[in-house]
Amino acid sequence: MIQHADGTVKEYIGDDDYRITINGIIIGPKGRKPLEEINALHQIAKANIPIGIIISRLRISDVYRLVKEDISHQEEPNGINKQGFTISAISDKPAVLQKMRRV
Repeated sequence: MIQHADGTVKEYIGDDDYRITINGIIIGPKGRKPLEEINALHQIAKANIPIGIIISRLRISDVYRLVKEDISHQEEPNGINKQGFTISAISDKPAVLQKMRRV
């Protein structure tokens, strides 16, 4: 704290990760629950690896990979052939590791 100063002093250390929420609906053929598509979504969620993305609105902010934090499902009204979902994710940048040389 600086004495006799209004407010606080801020120090820029680096950018934080982006927090991203994806809301969607999987739609199957009329009268059929889209079980294969729901299973594919679960397989992606269980992978626990960064997922590459091609969404241009995110690439503008240099977001090319996401790591899933949470996934939830919602029943869609008036539609047995619909399955809503929400994915919470954060942006991820690959770490560049360098081998240190002994001196």
